[in-house]
Amino acid sequence: MHDVGRARTHDIEHGVEGAQLLRSRGLGEFAGFAESHIGAGIPAKEAGELGLPPRDFMPQTLEEKIVAYADKLMVGTGDVSYEEAKEILKAQLGADHPALGRLDALHEEIIRLHKSSG
Repeated sequence: MHDVGRARTHDIEHGVEGAQLLRSRGLGEFAGFAESHIGAGIPAKEAGELGLPPRDFMPQTLEEKIVAYADKLMVGTGDVSYEEAKEILKAQLGADHPALGRLDALHEEIIRLHKSSG
């Protein structure tokens, strides 16, 4: 459901488009999943620079964080390791892009939560 916006576009706007689709169909409680999974989340300043509405698109809830993280570990119909996912993001955005740090932070949080639960 987080990628429902791909029915309209396959670029970075698919998160915003997906949220609009979900809200228009009475499923607004799921809109955050669509909006916040792009690039491990996008802060407001960066969103505005990318042509998105200039607001925060960072995952907030644990569920949104899990979806954003899991999304990075899937390429096409297959899964990739965290290291592979990071290299893919680095190739797409550049080695110094702030999304890499956000992905690292998300990875560390998910690993920490996993270790504390088991």
